[in-house]
Amino acid sequence: MIASTWRPKMPDPLSIKASGVYLSLYLHYGVLSFLPLWLSHRGIPPATIGILMAIPLLLRLVAVAPVVAWAGRRGRLRDALILFALLGGGMAMSTGLIYDHLILLVVFTLFALAWDQLPVLADAYAVIAVRARNLDYGRLRVWGSLGVVGGALGAGGLFQVTGVQALPWVAGGLLVLLALAARLMPSDGRLGEADPPRSKGDWKAVFADRQLILAMAATSLVAGSHGVLLAFASIQFAAKGWSTGTTGLLISIGVLSEVVVLWFGQKLLRGGDPRLLILAGAVAGLLRWGVMALNPGLPVVFVLQLLNATSAIAPLLAMMLIIARRVPAPLVGVAQGVNAVIMGVGLAVVTLASGVLWEAGIAVAYGTMAVMSALAIPFVLGRERPAPVLAAAVPETV
Repeated sequence: MIASTWRPKMPDPLSIKASGVYLSLYLHYGVLSFLPLWLSHRGIPPATIGILMAIPLLLRLVAVAPVVAWAGRRGRLRDALILFALLGGGMAMSTGLIYDHLILLVVFTLFALAWDQLPVLADAYAVIAVRARNLDYGRLRVWGSLGVVGGALGAGGLFQVTGVQALPWVAGGLLVLLALAARLMPSDGRLGEADPPRSKGDWKAVFADRQLILAMAATSLVAGSHGVLLAFASIQFAAKGWSTGTTGLLISIGVLSEVVVLWFGQKLLRGGDPRLLILAGAVAGLLRWGVMALNPGLPVVFVLQLLNATSAIAPLLAMMLIIARRVPAPLVGVAQGVNAVIMGVGLAVVTLASGVLWEAGIAVAYGTMAVMSALAIPFVLGRERPAPVLAAAVPETV
């Protein structure tokens, strides 16, 4: 009898560690989905909530790109992720001790300066890991979606017992967990040679790729169209008499639907144009916000949450794949920084206006979001063209 030589394929250790970072990173995002409710609990009016929710997005326009580009050039993306996770955790927990609205604004701004860096640093590291070890980005990022689900469900149940005032302590503790998970990963300098500092031409090279910038702009519009939902969904659902547990379940259903796109999206494209995912997201957003403008009941909202897979995560996956195939490794941090700025513009404008839109009525608020989704469609039409300056060899699976 001949013994079988078959052995199950073991995942790359880096894949496991990077998945753990995404899981720990997005656990706290599930908790922070209740942030508007926490702010409302503190007696802050809707218009001010919109401003507070916009602070991280506004800071992203000026604070994220230089940090990520600097860390990327020097092979310090992982180290920067650890540092800002610890700083963000400390600031988050300190807000639980503050009741003066002005001081809260200052501390929240400091928190946002650190917090803004985290997803962009994680994505920049992941793109380098994908190229260095031929990994599947979607299957790394899927653990982030599962983290949001776990965080939202767990927080929804916890806050029914403790009240939403426990939010800063839970979110801060999870950010410390992120720092510990990131510490287990190899430094990005070990995945590839850290590049020496470059000139400002780095930024010009990224902006020279017109199709890359248009894809970023389209993604910004589609992502920005989620601004009203992110800022006021928990308040809208509470006004309907739905419990925090039900709200957590709805959020979890939306994020759980992302798993399908993240797990299979890169494979289904089979090397095709990733902009198709952005186009699908824009169409899904147009439908989703058009129905949400009618302020539907629980069964319809449940179904609409399933569209989150296409409207929310498909464009973000597309941008990671576009950057991976069009941008050489030394400029990945720069490209991620530019993407963060352009994304921040869309989200910041919407979130700043969300309070005013919400006070104008649900139909006006979500109707505006539907228009934003529609505006993204022309940006991703037409044939894919090679990058004029940034062409680089990329693994076939990317």
